[in-house]
Amino acid sequence: MTNATAEVASTRSSRLLRAGVYGYFTALAGGLVLFCAGLSGYNVSVLAIAVGWAVGTAVARGSDRRGGWFYRTLAVGLTYLAVGVALSPALHTELRTPRPGIDLYERGDMKAFKQVFAGKGAAPEPPPPPLSREERWTQAVISGVLLPWMAIPMDGLTHPWSGLSYVTALFVAGFRSRRGVR
Repeated sequence: MTNATAEVASTRSSRLLRAGVYGYFTALAGGLVLFCAGLSGYNVSVLAIAVGWAVGTAVARGSDRRGGWFYRTLAVGLTYLAVGVALSPALHTELRTPRPGIDLYERGDMKAFKQVFAGKGAAPEPPPPPLSREERWTQAVISGVLLPWMAIPMDGLTHPWSGLSYVTALFVAGFRSRRGVR
């Protein structure tokens, strides 16, 4: 008599596919949780460690605990993208927020700069002209492609404790996806 629940042979490609799919959907869910928690306005960088733990565990389960540099890189990369994508909208808003004094200083308008910091205010600037189609496309590419990769370093440099949390999250993702003891 044969057992209908016989174990299926695990091939290299099936493990790679399972690890990628498990890790991707876990990173997607973790990024969504980070984004929703970030809408509260609080710094939720500690949740990134939980996302790293979850993604590392998912990649390890998908790979049947085979481990190795490829699965570690996959877990760390998926965690990085999940956290980066979750931070991108806040970073985009922060980059687009006008900074009256600093913008005046960068443009070299020292007279208006001194007036702003003396409390006298500066004359309001006229609104910028509408963007052309090419400029909108360029901004969309920058927001959608570059900001997720730049979000972690930029937020980590401006908030060192958040940066430490992100580094810890990446370490945990790699550590959880290591080769398991059989």
